[in-house]
Amino acid sequence: MKNKKKYIKYILAFLIPIGLIIANLVILKLMNPTHKVFSPNQILVADLLSQYESLFAYFKDVLSGTASIFYSFSKSIGGSMISTFMYYLSSPLNLLMTFFPKSHVMYGMCTILFIKFGLCSLFMYLFLSKHFNTDKWHLLIFSTFYAIMGYNVVYYFNIMWFDVVYLTPLVILGLDNLVNKNKIGLYTITLTISIISNFYIAYMLCIFCVIYFIYSLIIKYKFNKKNKKVIIKTIKLFVFASLISALLSSILLVPGLIDMRKMLRIKTGNSQFKLNKPLYKLLLFIFKLFLGNQNADNILSKYTPNVYFGLFPLLLLILYFFNKKISKKERISTLIVLLIFIISFCFNLPNLVWHGFSYPNGYAYRFSFLFSFFALFIACESLLKVDYKISKKLLIGLTITMIIITILSMFNNPPNILKVIGIAVSFVLIGIYLIALIYKEKLYRKSITFSFIALLLIESLMHINTSTYLMSNLNYSRSYDKYYNQVCPITNKLKENNYRIDSVFMFGALSSFICGNSTISTALTTHNGNLYKFLYETGHTVTYSTILNELKGSPVIPTLLGQKYFYGYSHELDTFGGEEYYKNISTFMHIDQYGDPLEYFVYKNDKALPIGYIINQKDIKITKQNAFVYQNEIFKTLTGLKEDIFKPYKKRKVRKGNYIVDIDNDNLIYISLKYPMPENEKTLAFIKIEDIIYKISTFDSGIFAIDNIYRNKGIEVIYKLKDDEYKTIKDNNDILSIYYLDNKVFEKGLNILKENTLDIKELKANTLSGDINIKKDNKTLLLTLPYEKGWHIYIDGKITTYNSIFDTFITIKLDKGKHNIKMIYYPEGLKIGIILTSIGVLSLVLYTLIARKGKKKDGKESINK
Repeated sequence: MKNKKKYIKYILAFLIPIGLIIANLVILKLMNPTHKVFSPNQILVADLLSQYESLFAYFKDVLSGTASIFYSFSKSIGGSMISTFMYYLSSPLNLLMTFFPKSHVMYGMCTILFIKFGLCSLFMYLFLSKHFNTDKWHLLIFSTFYAIMGYNVVYYFNIMWFDVVYLTPLVILGLDNLVNKNKIGLYTITLTISIISNFYIAYMLCIFCVIYFIYSLIIKYKFNKKNKKVIIKTIKLFVFASLISALLSSILLVPGLIDMRKMLRIKTGNSQFKLNKPLYKLLLFIFKLFLGNQNADNILSKYTPNVYFGLFPLLLLILYFFNKKISKKERISTLIVLLIFIISFCFNLPNLVWHGFSYPNGYAYRFSFLFSFFALFIACESLLKVDYKISKKLLIGLTITMIIITILSMFNNPPNILKVIGIAVSFVLIGIYLIALIYKEKLYRKSITFSFIALLLIESLMHINTSTYLMSNLNYSRSYDKYYNQVCPITNKLKENNYRIDSVFMFGALSSFICGNSTISTALTTHNGNLYKFLYETGHTVTYSTILNELKGSPVIPTLLGQKYFYGYSHELDTFGGEEYYKNISTFMHIDQYGDPLEYFVYKNDKALPIGYIINQKDIKITKQNAFVYQNEIFKTLTGLKEDIFKPYKKRKVRKGNYIVDIDNDNLIYISLKYPMPENEKTLAFIKIEDIIYKISTFDSGIFAIDNIYRNKGIEVIYKLKDDEYKTIKDNNDILSIYYLDNKVFEKGLNILKENTLDIKELKANTLSGDINIKKDNKTLLLTLPYEKGWHIYIDGKITTYNSIFDTFITIKLDKGKHNIKMIYYPEGLKIGIILTSIGVLSLVLYTLIARKGKKKDGKESINK
């Protein structure tokens, strides 16, 4: 009977948070009957819309055998996938995608998301019941709040972080076993799974493991000579077990981390330990502990952590420090741990340490779930050891504090009445909870108990409802199903000898993974930094995580990279005369981001080159004076021509930021303003040409073309630099560049490059093969694939070396004759990772055998005694 009750509690622990989320969906539906809250597409917000659903579509192809976890030709123009897989897709639960067709990826993701919410609660309940050696119903309060804490509800769309969140209680339970029983099995295995599931969040968990381990030792032992040996032994065991976890995860960790070296790192001035409004950040942290403060405006904020973990647990956490049943040493140790978190929320340097010394681009304080975990753990202990004799001084102090916080929230910038109301309601609930605690013994009735539970459930629903994005302006009406069923068939028809197909971001920034095509435009954290730098330096719109390729930019690089097709809005070419290279061949209807029908135009570039072609490599000194000069030198290097394709219009400086430009032909006018690679969306500058003003923003920068209506005229061009980053750029003639494209020279060079191209026979997963006929000795084949060291290239069955050009693309030396080329990609460091994992497995097996042998020996000795 006892075991039956225990399993009922396990089931409830898993189901309660899921039930609360479903109940909130029902409430939202009642609030707005026309809103499709039960559609899986309604969870598409932020990066779940722009990246994750496409990556899950790719993973579905991996499961079906048509894609590889090592490499994908759909990762922009191609790239290694091992770090992408390690960060986004390596959760064991993702194997459930096997049961969902690719057209229903969103249903699979929703199923996995619900399971992860349930596992957070279930594993928290297991941890608390084992740690405190009790199976009281009270524990369900804390396990439920762990599942629906602010971190989970606000960051739910970061589905890949959840594995470490739900595994954290088991990892810490494993640490308890290590410290108290000298057992390393649970700690080693769960930490290994955490690292494999998401190494980035697991890194934060590893920091917390060190903190919690020291915390446990301090509470358990007095640091004297008597305990010295056992403490040292425990520390050694902790180091050994942690090392084993690192070794076991090396099969993915080593090649993944090596692959991540290629990424561009965000440059930020916030990497120093300085007083960057710590009191203000402390106040924001306090506000976030209450209802109504975990909402959509926090999604990209770098200044506010999601730390809500329930009002009743918050009250218990406060009372913990006034509870004389708990030792003073333990209370001081607990306070120190909490202060470590609070300092990390208020100062930059500790925050950077938690984030791997790379400041996060949005989604602030990604380690804050660990604060909530620890706070709930302490709150649970506080309830189990609750002291009902609460002094009048404490009550007065709590009341005054509540009033002060409520008043301060009114002056929050920007002011928000809903947040003030949320804090006021929070304090009313805290007051009720406090009364219930004080008079628990006198008011112990079933009706009172049920009322208390109802109040907790109401609070939970209020929190979820005010934190959800389903009714916010961040929610769009884009549909994965419609995109897959309507747009992918069109894309498949355009696939022609593996040319590239680009588009506006119709459905996220990684839709190439959904349809299985190669593209230039992309947005992915685990990118190839050299490719991003190359495109940035040649005048594309590039941030530290995004590439935007638009028709109004220069056609040179997209043509060289084989971009033959592009589909975009109907007005894409209407703003300038760009029909020279891109011609409209068809149209189709599809919904826009708000769910309304919109006409899309399909454009074709007949001049686009294939992925592989012979270049007449000419050694010239490459300079990057501006994007046009760099493209000139790239083109001359590839073709062997001496003429420039981009030629400047003459300009005369009137004063700082003001020029007269002589337009002496009727070609398109290409303009570029030199700018530092931006980090986030913002306005960078303004350019005024005669009476027309062009805003240069993060996602509308790089080279852009305008129609030439100024023939034989001197036009006035004025630019104004908006962002402070421009202060680092000296005012010279190269900030503003105005050129035109010599189409005759460009076509002459393209004809040279088209003379000898690679006929690709196979391009899938991590393999490329094709044939080429070389007419002269010592020629160079250019493959417009990012240069990476994992390629194994075979020429006529014999492995060969390869080089890079422009630090970005692959080149192979070939002699005269017909050749078969086969390329297979395996991540760099994979062999080392396999070896280290094998060592880890062997070490764990040997340790287990030795430990069992030691136990048997100790058992025999005790029997003999």
